[in-house]
Amino acid sequence: MDNKIKVALCLSGEPRSSMFCFPYIYEAFLKPNPLFKTDTYIHSWKNFRALDLYNPKNYKIQNTNDGFIGDIINTLNFSPSLQEQLSYYNLHTKSTNFLFNQVKMFYSIKECFNLIQEDYDIIIRCRYDLIFLNRDFIQSIIYSIINNDYNIFIPYSGFPKINQSKGYNDQLAIGDFSSMKVYSNIINHLPSICYKVNRWDGEVFIKHILDNNNNIKVSQSFINHKVVRQSDVITNKINPNNFLDE
Repeated sequence: MDNKIKVALCLSGEPRSSMFCFPYIYEAFLKPNPLFKTDTYIHSWKNFRALDLYNPKNYKIQNTNDGFIGDIINTLNFSPSLQEQLSYYNLHTKSTNFLFNQVKMFYSIKECFNLIQEDYDIIIRCRYDLIFLNRDFIQSIIYSIINNDYNIFIPYSGFPKINQSKGYNDQLAIGDFSSMKVYSNIINHLPSICYKVNRWDGEVFIKHILDNNNNIKVSQSFINHKVVRQSDVITNKINPNNFLDE
C-alpha cells in the first residue's frame, strides 16, 4: 500500500524563464522523495517550450490574444462604475493592461486546477519564473498543512517587510485541496471583489477571498525565492547569493 502524500504541482501563467528556472523548481518540488508523490499539471500560452522537461500528467496550452482575454473579461460582467474606476486607475498609474493581466493570471490558475481529475492531499500553485535558494522548505510546510496547523501557505514577496499586509503574494501558494480550490476560482469573483476592496491589485484580491473564508487559515514567512525576469537571464544578472536570507 502506498502511503505517500499525494501532491499536485500546478504551474500556470506566462512561461517566462521556464527553461532557466526548471532545475530550481525540480529540486524544490519534483525531485523524487520517499514521503511524497508529486504529479505536475501545466497551463500556459502558445510560446511554452518546456513541456518535455516537466513531463506533466495533464496540460493545456492555449493560443491567446487580446480578443480572447477581452471575451473573458466581458463574461465577468464588470459594472459600468467599476469600469470607470479602472479607467481612472489606468490613467493615474499608467497600468493600461492591469485588468487584462490580472484576468489572464487568474484564468490560467483556474484552468490549471481544472486539469486535475483526482484527489490530492496537497496542491501547489507556482509560477514558471521562480527560483529557490532554500530547497528544503516544502517538507515542513506540507506536514503543517496535513496536521491542520494551517490550510494555505503563502510566502512573503521576497522584498523587505514593506506593505506586506496589503495583500498576499501571488507567485506561490501551497494548501489542502479544498482551500486551493477556493484560491483557484478567484477569477469568478473578481467584479464583486473589486467593488468591495476598492483597489485594483491582484494580491489584495487573493487576501480578500482567503481572509473572508472562515474555513481557511493562512500562514506566511520568507522562503528565499526570487522572480527571474527574462532580461535577467539574457544579461546573466542572476546571482543566488543576493537572495534574502530570512
